[in-house]
Amino acid sequence: MFSYVARQPIFDRNLDIYGYELLYRDGPSNAFPNGMTYGITERLFVEQHLTYQGILLDQKLGFVNFDYDDLINELPLEFPNDQYIVEVLETCQPDADLLHALQSLKANDYIVALDDFCFSDKRWSPFIDVADIIKFDIRACPLNQIKHFAIELKQRNKKLLAEKVETYEEYEEAKRLGFDFFQGYFFSKPQLIKHNKLDEVFKANIELLQEISKTEFSVNTIEKIIAKSPSLTIRLFNYVNSQVSIRAEISSINQAVSYLGKERLKRFSSHLILSMCPKNKPNALFLSSLYRAHLLQTLALEFHGGAVAGKAYITGMLSLFDALMDVHMPVILSSLNLDRDITDAILEYKGDLGELLLLVKSLEEGNWSYVDKFQLNHNKISPSMSKRFIDTIAYVNKNMD
Repeated sequence: MFSYVARQPIFDRNLDIYGYELLYRDGPSNAFPNGMTYGITERLFVEQHLTYQGILLDQKLGFVNFDYDDLINELPLEFPNDQYIVEVLETCQPDADLLHALQSLKANDYIVALDDFCFSDKRWSPFIDVADIIKFDIRACPLNQIKHFAIELKQRNKKLLAEKVETYEEYEEAKRLGFDFFQGYFFSKPQLIKHNKLDEVFKANIELLQEISKTEFSVNTIEKIIAKSPSLTIRLFNYVNSQVSIRAEISSINQAVSYLGKERLKRFSSHLILSMCPKNKPNALFLSSLYRAHLLQTLALEFHGGAVAGKAYITGMLSLFDALMDVHMPVILSSLNLDRDITDAILEYKGDLGELLLLVKSLEEGNWSYVDKFQLNHNKISPSMSKRFIDTIAYVNKNMD
C-alpha cells in the first residue's frame, strides 16, 4: 500500500537548495534495493512523478538516475524537461548509442549530468561536450587529484557538483576550486518519504466512476476504461457472475456493463474504491462517503441540472478520502485526472459543486444557519433538508449490497 522515495538536497554556492536527487526505495529501510537496476527509474516515474506530480520537489529541480537501457529507450522523455535533470549513471556503457541518446536529449532541452564522473576513463571524454553538469564523488576522486581537471572543465563552461561532502573543510575546498553545487552528509542525509500508493485499479476505478456519474455516459468509453486495467476487468467479471439472477456467464466487458446497468455499475465501482482504503478505518467514514455522494448528486440535479449532477457523485465520494487514505487531499487529487470543477470543489469549496459540498457538510454538522442562507440565496425553499439527509442515509443503507 506504500511507495517510498528518498530525496537528498543539492545546494548552490550560497547554500540555497538548487534541487533534490530522488532515490528509489522499496521499503522503510532507506536503502536501495539489492541487485536491482532495471525498471527502478520507471517505478520512480510512475509512483512519484505521475502520482505526486512535483510535490516532492518543492518547485526545485529533480535529479534522477538513468541506466543505459533507460537512456537508449528514451525514458527521460517521459519526465518534463523543466522539472528534472537527467543523471547518467557511471555504470552505463559509454558507447556511440549512449552518446546519440544524450545528444537527442540535449536537442529536446534536457539538462544532462554525468554521475560519479571518472576522468581517467578516456571513453567518457566525448560525453563532456553534451553534459551540463559533471558530478564528482570526492570520496573516490579526492579534490586534490581532480584540481587541474576541474579548472579545465570550468574553462569549458561546465557546472561542477561535489557529492559525498562530509566536512566543512571539504565544502570550502570544493568551493575554492570553482564547484557550483554540493551534496552530502555534511549538509543533509537522504530524507525518506513514504506515501500511500494509489494503484492502477484505484485510478482506473476513479476514471470509471467519473464516466458512470455523467447524465449520459458511453458504454464504449466505459469498456475502454475497464479494459485498460486487467485487475478491474477480473473484479467486474467476478462481480457480475456472482449475481444469482444471471442466466449465462458473462464473456465480454460490454456484456457485463450492459447487464449491470448504470446504478449497479456505480454501486460496484463505489464499493470497490472504498474497499481499497485501509482496513483500520471506522465504517462510519465509508458510509459518510456514500451518503455525501448520493445527496450531493440529488441536490445538484435539483439546483443546477444534469451537467453539474454528473460531477456531483464523485465529488461527494472523494471528499473524505484524505481521512480514509491518510494522505493529504492535494496529493490524492494531483494523481487523478479529475475535472477541474471537482478538484476546486473539494479543495476550496469553489463553484456550484463547492457550494453544494459545503451544504452537505453543514447538514452533517447541524450548521442550520448555512443551510438557511443557502436556500435564501437560491430563492428556493426545498423540502426539509434534514429530512432529505436522513432519507439519503436510509436509501444508502438499504442499497449497500
